[in-house]
Amino acid sequence: MSILLVAGNKLSDVKNSVIKSIKTNGFDLSCENIIVVPDRYSLIVEKSVFENLNIKSTFLVKVM
Repeated sequence: MSILLVAGNKLSDVKNSVIKSIKTNGFDLSCENIIVVPDRYSLIVEKSVFENLNIKSTFLVKVM
């Protein structure tokens, strides 16, 4: 299981932090991945993760 915690007041900061972490650390889709962001950004960050990983859906990525 992989957990990523991201905090920020602006959407651009949160989104950039998540994308940077995905590109820097890689993203293992063979195990469960949990990304914790401020509630108001969860849907946008989830869409961004799928776009950057070039996938349509998965049960192994949860944005909370």
